[in-house]
Amino acid sequence: MENENGEFCATGYMAAIREGDEVNLIGYWVEHPKYGLQFNFERYEILPPSTKKGIIAYLSSVAYGVGVVKATKIYETLGEKVLEIIQNEPQRLYELPFITKE
Repeated sequence: MENENGEFCATGYMAAIREGDEVNLIGYWVEHPKYGLQFNFERYEILPPSTKKGIIAYLSSVAYGVGVVKATKIYETLGEKVLEIIQNEPQRLYELPFITKE
């Protein structure tokens, strides 16, 4: 089903996905006569990023004024639970000396 790199071909309709997004696909495997084994998904959900690289990419793509450098500093200061902290205690961002209200 997967190749030696853990990759596989998935078919279906998906909107608003960015490179690096983690997704959960719900569907079934089919054998396409021309392209071989594929995963045909009917539903999907975009998951919150769970890796350091994913979280940094997410922060730098959705937060105004936050690039990769600043997102890395945020991650390194608040740790792997940074997205939980931002969601539940956003005021903690103001404790970081490199974050301004703008």
